[in-house]
Amino acid sequence: MSALQALPWLADPFAQAARELSAGRTPHAMLISSAPGGGLDEFAQELAALRLCFDPGDLDLGEKGACGQCKSCLLLRAGSHPDLQRLAPEGASAAIKVDAVRRLVETLAQTPQISPWKVVIITAAHRMNPNAANACLKVLEEPPGNSLLLLLSERPQLLLPTVRSRCVSLRLPPPTAAQSATYLQDRGLEPPLIEQALTELGNRPTEIAQWVEQDIWSAWQQAHEQIAALSAGRISAIEAANKLKGQDLPRLIDWLLEHLMKKMRNAALQQPAIFKRLNRPYRSLLQTRQDLNAGANPNPQLSLESLFVDWPTERG
Repeated sequence: MSALQALPWLADPFAQAARELSAGRTPHAMLISSAPGGGLDEFAQELAALRLCFDPGDLDLGEKGACGQCKSCLLLRAGSHPDLQRLAPEGASAAIKVDAVRRLVETLAQTPQISPWKVVIITAAHRMNPNAANACLKVLEEPPGNSLLLLLSERPQLLLPTVRSRCVSLRLPPPTAAQSATYLQDRGLEPPLIEQALTELGNRPTEIAQWVEQDIWSAWQQAHEQIAALSAGRISAIEAANKLKGQDLPRLIDWLLEHLMKKMRNAALQQPAIFKRLNRPYRSLLQTRQDLNAGANPNPQLSLESLFVDWPTERG
């Protein structure tokens, strides 16, 4: 069973991508983006499987995916395909570093071992630090033959413009609320939890399922509660920082950025004063995230205190 069968909102873009592959119009690099929790990883995995498959489906018969039975597909299922490489953020900074990209470049230059193609998936490509992004750019400018580079990002605007311009961009559609609920029900989540998660996080089903499975959901709830208290003026910057200092800092910064981004989007047109007040902490958060990507390892307590001092409150 294809992983995308549980993600019906991705059926049409995958069919289009499959047609491109079948017609021989595959680019050397694709920048695939989506909203958080929209099935980005699953889409890339299926696209990679299709590119590497020895006997892909016949589009004229409505068969759009990998066969699932050939040697290539079996190796993929076992997680041991030598022609598929993955790259993701690592370490305390949750960044993709230049040495990892350089090793990837060396791998791409080699002849495929099993399939006619080599495929590389870079998860959270926007987290490449500056040196890593420049190393990736060299590959995009002179791509090895029979290679497909899939850059995945929920924040493609943070990628270097030169990197974005050398990729074919594909934006995946979000699921509906009904599709999200069905997906989470099929994953065994209880209706009250589904309703709460979709209300607070929006239609991001794959991420919600992952958060529940990995106990990230409770960390998000704690962060949500502390930021609500800080915004209402019920606790100080020092108290909020002390409560949240034990959390994964890069992930927490991403949550805070998303929180402020939503508020800024709502205030942009009709509440310019509020937008201006939100802009300063947003820029501070963005700089902190960029520093983490570049390898910084700040003291969490002090870093959060500095960020929360300027946090906008409901009282202004």
